[in-house]
Amino acid sequence: MAELLADTPERVLALAAHTKDADVNAGGLLGQWATSGSRVVLAVLTDSSRGTTRVAQDRAELSLRRAGEQRAAGDILGYAEIRFLGFTDGELDTSERPRRAIANLIRIVRPDVVVTHDPWKAYELIADHRTTGLLACDAVVAARDPLFFPELEAAGLPPWRPRALVFFAPEEPNAWADVGAVLDRKLDAVLCHRTHSLKGQLLGELDDQGVGALRAELQAEHHDESLATYVEGFHVHAL
Repeated sequence: MAELLADTPERVLALAAHTKDADVNAGGLLGQWATSGSRVVLAVLTDSSRGTTRVAQDRAELSLRRAGEQRAAGDILGYAEIRFLGFTDGELDTSERPRRAIANLIRIVRPDVVVTHDPWKAYELIADHRTTGLLACDAVVAARDPLFFPELEAAGLPPWRPRALVFFAPEEPNAWADVGAVLDRKLDAVLCHRTHSLKGQLLGELDDQGVGALRAELQAEHHDESLATYVEGFHVHAL
């Protein structure tokens, strides 16, 4: 098992479909990079307004609460900036508008590494997850090549080429990150997302005993016996 990316990137852009997604799947790596000096920017593509079983839930209120939860989690992990792009939850597509928005963001942030969903993960039921990964791939190409969205360069945003795409929760991991030093912070951040469900349990409805049991379960899932530490798996694609 190899550790992911020996060096610490100067700038990182994480693209997540919803609040919680990046923290659950890559919060250890992102937090570790932030601690080591990386400028980590998280972009949440949708308004996160639909992922609930509560029929009477007001969507605008849910979106607002989830943005607050994401900011709290980002503070724990050390994100330098969080951007909410506001596309409608469940309706994200790979059309020009979101592709341009992400290409624009890549040219602004100028990340060495883009971290996002694996769009080719088998049996991924959530369309926004698949679409976010595909948008990341499309936008990386549009951000690096000058004939895509020439108005961006005219506005002072020249082409930018990240050196790697890092897919979290991948179908075929080819690299791992040792996150033992930051795992407690990652779990603290994940548990900020009280309006979300994890392991079929709504975090905001758990009592202290339930939170403790869930935390222990999540910690155990990260443990790698062969390395005697805690890891997250990724698929790294050099650009």
